[in-house]
Amino acid sequence: MFPPQDAHADVGPRVVDLSADDGAAVDALSSETARAILDRLRESPATVATLAEVTDTSPQNVHYHLDNLQAADVVTSVDAVDDESGCETAVYAPAGDPLVIVSGDADRDELERVLERALSAVAAFAVVGVVAQRVLAPAPTFVGGEHLGGYGGSAPPVGAAIFTVGLLAAVAYAFVRVRQLER
Repeated sequence: MFPPQDAHADVGPRVVDLSADDGAAVDALSSETARAILDRLRESPATVATLAEVTDTSPQNVHYHLDNLQAADVVTSVDAVDDESGCETAVYAPAGDPLVIVSGDADRDELERVLERALSAVAAFAVVGVVAQRVLAPAPTFVGGEHLGGYGGSAPPVGAAIFTVGLLAAVAYAFVRVRQLER
């Protein structure tokens, strides 16, 4: 029904510099309500009515913040569904690409490259982890309908270990490179 959350995964992170002229995303996210709406949408797509309920505000206020978030390309309408009264209503979701807000003299292009490399490394380690788990873990064994072991059995979680090491390495790489850019 809804597009996958990673529909724009190939775009890479969007870096917004607080000192740049394009402050639409920063302006849109300056409200606590707008941030609560975005946090809720990161969980799953939602309608205005759902967002009004979970943020304890009026549908008109949610519409106002969604208009600002859409203008800043932070959220987008992904579908339309019929509400309780039979009227068609929009379903919203995050625009897809990660949003990173920076301030100071950081080199924006270099920061984007660092984040893209880190995200690519995490994705690569995830794939390697899944492949390793399938190759190194024994296949499921069933005798007379009874599960005797295999995937998810007593085999060590090789894939999870590989992914965790990759995730930690990517975070460490990004942290060190960002600290270098701050100097």
